[in-house]
Amino acid sequence: MRSARRHARITLPGVAPFSLALHPPGELVSDHLASHGTWEPFETALVIDLVKPGSCVVDAGANLGYYTCLAARLAGPEGRVLAFEPDPENHALLERNAADLGSGVTVYRQALGARAGTARLADDRSNKGDVHLEADGPLVVPVARGDDLDLARLDLLKIDTQGAEVQVLTGFRDTLQANPQARIIVEAWPWGLARAGDSAAALLEILEGLARPAWLIDHQAHA
Repeated sequence: MRSARRHARITLPGVAPFSLALHPPGELVSDHLASHGTWEPFETALVIDLVKPGSCVVDAGANLGYYTCLAARLAGPEGRVLAFEPDPENHALLERNAADLGSGVTVYRQALGARAGTARLADDRSNKGDVHLEADGPLVVPVARGDDLDLARLDLLKIDTQGAEVQVLTGFRDTLQANPQARIIVEAWPWGLARAGDSAAALLEILEGLARPAWLIDHQAHA
């Protein structure tokens, strides 16, 4: 496992500054954080707006913990953040970055899916944000189902799983129906969905079935 020896200082409006341990140089997400001190500025602003003190947040595909750490600081000591990251190198950084966030934050070295079991994953060494389902992937990881978490409350479900979004949402169907206030931020990447055996149409069908208003996030236009 590669060691993580560098850090990024994250300074965002309305949030106390914090530090994140990063992958060594040459990894896309870590290099961007080291250079810019933020990731996905418009989505970051949405999370800052949506997460309130006491919120319950699930971060599916937590990577090294940028959104996990942000949500934990916004939700505060009365809040709860559950972060899922199956890749061992990402998870090691996630654990390190979440170590001082208190008992309200729980990190899992698991994927989330439509049913409990196992899955095979592959990754891109230059982009550890592209950990994805692959039938003959070299890494076998445990998979949990969101509804099995038995969450009494859910306020934000953030899903960035490189194509497994349909499966994650399917596993959270009962929890989302029981929590109409829950907001969802989900990646909609047709090629990634197809790679995982799903489709953009299937993702839209699930979202429409939840009977919530929906918006498409345009990162370039910041709208």
